[in-house]
Amino acid sequence: MKSKIEIELPGYIKKAIFKLENSGFETFVVGGAVRDSIIGREIYDYDLATNALPEQNKEIFKDYNIIDIGSKYGTVIVEIDGFNIEITTYREDEEYLDGRRPSDVKFTKSLKSDLSRRDFTINAMAYNPNTGLVDEFHGMKDIENKVIRTVGDANKRFTEDYLRIMRAIRFSSQLGFKLDKEVVGAIIFCKIGLKDISRERIRDEFDKILLSQNPGHGLRILSDTGVLKIISKDIDYMVDFNQHSSFHDYDLFEHSIRVIENAPAKLEIRLAALFHDIGKPATMIIDERGEGRFFGHQKKSRDIAEKFLKEYRYSGNTIQKVLNLVERHMDNTNRYTEKSVKKLISRLGEDVFDLFDLQEADILGTNRPDFIENINNGRRLARDIIENKIPVKKSQLAVNGYDLIEIGYTQGRKIGDILNILTDIVIDDPSKNTKETLVEIAKKYK
Repeated sequence: MKSKIEIELPGYIKKAIFKLENSGFETFVVGGAVRDSIIGREIYDYDLATNALPEQNKEIFKDYNIIDIGSKYGTVIVEIDGFNIEITTYREDEEYLDGRRPSDVKFTKSLKSDLSRRDFTINAMAYNPNTGLVDEFHGMKDIENKVIRTVGDANKRFTEDYLRIMRAIRFSSQLGFKLDKEVVGAIIFCKIGLKDISRERIRDEFDKILLSQNPGHGLRILSDTGVLKIISKDIDYMVDFNQHSSFHDYDLFEHSIRVIENAPAKLEIRLAALFHDIGKPATMIIDERGEGRFFGHQKKSRDIAEKFLKEYRYSGNTIQKVLNLVERHMDNTNRYTEKSVKKLISRLGEDVFDLFDLQEADILGTNRPDFIENINNGRRLARDIIENKIPVKKSQLAVNGYDLIEIGYTQGRKIGDILNILTDIVIDDPSKNTKETLVEIAKKYK
């Protein structure tokens, strides 16, 4: 099925297509770039499919920088005008043996055969400036109807690569499309296969759901299909959990979703929003008025978050930022003062503003959205402290470790401990941040 829909392509892509066609090979832009061009989304990269074999591609682009990332599977990367382009030979996948990748591929001269192996109809379209849009599996119709549908049998597509389950939910969340009924049924039937997929691959799709414009949509699908329980029983346990709180109209899962949706699309903040109250079920007591109380839930939430983040192999930097945000998310229940904000900055640095964003999102996820003035006060204080370079960190002290060694301290933990003490003293009284004063104080502690 061909159409003369016009898609504006960048010059470097036109150049690549021209070189391949000028050498006698047909070439099409395929996949996400075609889909996003039609929808009107920003495009980050373009992939090309061609009937030229990998060795022929290398010969055609021999005057360019070529990266052979898998010519066995038909793909080479060519750098043109500073941009990397994946160029893949039309191929058909052999049998999938492990629920992740084909055992082998064989090259074909048929564009339709190549498109037929793709996951979803909206990703199975191809475009060439001369030919127009090639849409053998009615992807345009599914875009118009805002539906995610697989190319061919949904169960077969998912058992070929179980990660496609996460991709289906991610596309639904990113695009605001509904899932076809057959797709939903296949997800429920095939979801157990996700246990065999690497944690990193699931993490990457999960993060894209969290950072999408409709994270709640994706999280609810994960819950409704039972996929969430496979990803994390702790997160799934929040579903339908009654907080017994006059401040909350929603169960714990729905509250967390609303916090995520009110938070900026920054991974650490949205992960913290997901986990900030996850310790509540383990800490809840009901007081004499029937109100739920959750003493120490921040610490429990931090522990659960740490377990998840390590299991899914997030970077150490991401883990630390998320744990700090989760652990401090209740700080705004006390009135922010210059001293308390200094201590926060000392611990979090400029990530303190991420904490304020999380706290505001948390408040907006309750039935008391007017309780944000203290957070705004914290923001004002933090801006003043940072802009005026008021000392709040060890690195801002008028002394350092070498100065302490000169007065008799030995290298090791003791120096770090005394620098922490001096930092607290300077936070309380910035006038003491002189070398002479701090050296005298350090001598007394020694």
